[in-house]
Amino acid sequence: KKPAKYQATIIASGGPVPHAIEAAKLLEGKGFAVRVANASTLLPFDGETVAKLAADSQRIVTVEDHNVHGGLGSAVCEAIAEHGVACPVIRLGLRSFGESATPEQLYEKYGFTAPSLAEVCLKNLA
Repeated sequence: KKPAKYQATIIASGGPVPHAIEAAKLLEGKGFAVRVANASTLLPFDGETVAKLAADSQRIVTVEDHNVHGGLGSAVCEAIAEHGVACPVIRLGLRSFGESATPEQLYEKYGFTAPSLAEVCLKNLA
């Protein structure tokens, strides 16, 4: 059953998508209404759909395994603003240059694992 308003919508791109899905399952198991959207491409970017997702969400969490500047989080913020939707956005991603390691090690370090994503969502749920 679709809730009147989702407590969070996680929008992820690339490698973090499976982790976002698992995080949503963890949160649903705790009674929260959370959904995941896969942003499979940034060009073209479907800002209209993102605005619709934001309109029936209490917050958006974006997850990208690269720099947040000029990436998915920025595109989501632009789309929401351009469509006049009021919805807070939490952008998860790198804020500086990355490092070399295995993908698993980097996802753990930068908080892209399912438990880490669920924790960020929990901290921001009303």
